[in-house]
Amino acid sequence: MYTDVSKNSAWINGIVTGAAVPPDSPIPDVEGTAEVGNCKGAIVRAATARPEDPALALTNGHCVPSGRPAPGSALVDRPADLARPVTIADREGYPKTSARATRLVYATTTGTDIALYRLDKTYAQLAKEGAKVFGLATTPMRAGDRLLMAYSSGRPRCTVEAVVPHLREAGYQQDDSVRYAASDTCVSGPGYSGSALLTPDANTVTGINNTHNRDGERCTEGNPCEVDRDGAVKALKGRSYGQQVFRVSACLTKGSRIDLSRPGCRLTSA
Repeated sequence: MYTDVSKNSAWINGIVTGAAVPPDSPIPDVEGTAEVGNCKGAIVRAATARPEDPALALTNGHCVPSGRPAPGSALVDRPADLARPVTIADREGYPKTSARATRLVYATTTGTDIALYRLDKTYAQLAKEGAKVFGLATTPMRAGDRLLMAYSSGRPRCTVEAVVPHLREAGYQQDDSVRYAASDTCVSGPGYSGSALLTPDANTVTGINNTHNRDGERCTEGNPCEVDRDGAVKALKGRSYGQQVFRVSACLTKGSRIDLSRPGCRLTSA
């Protein structure tokens, strides 16, 4: 890139002499945003997790590099398939630390759209390295809830406009999905898959961003459709959606493992 110095001489002289130094642009706080494969994500911790348990990275199930789970199924306790370490950002978005994924603990795109990777560092180790770890919500998102979306470049404010009974896309279905209120900033799009939906205090993951109706088509790839309790179908062009994660904690056991037979666990089985 280059520019005409003479046209910008006043600006350059002001900075060099200190007579007219513009204020720094505010840097958004994006602490804890993780890169998980080719998607965004976050390091999450259930309330019952112990410091010595391996940390868990959360992203979308459709982001699994080896292939998303088939409709109605889940992937459980598989070899990790991430070519690069999971990196965790500091407040300004620079890498704070990283960890390798050792196992794909669980992934599904049925009922919700999540993947959990077990890392080679414990919660205690990440805390010592100053990495942000988020709590994991145990209650569902509701219409009217205020959220923050954990982009790598900012934390746009979002509002849950509606809870959609069923969201269908290319043969997959998620339940109790949330549609965000129309916004220029709170949107899903290429590169935003897996972005955590945070509580307003930015300490708890309450959902996960996953899809957007691109063209106004109904129920096709890249064009999710809404299905109400009576079976009526509609597609809202340009609208974005996120998925619930409140069912995850009930399925987690010590050592950051998953047990789909646990009482109260309602995630899709393999």
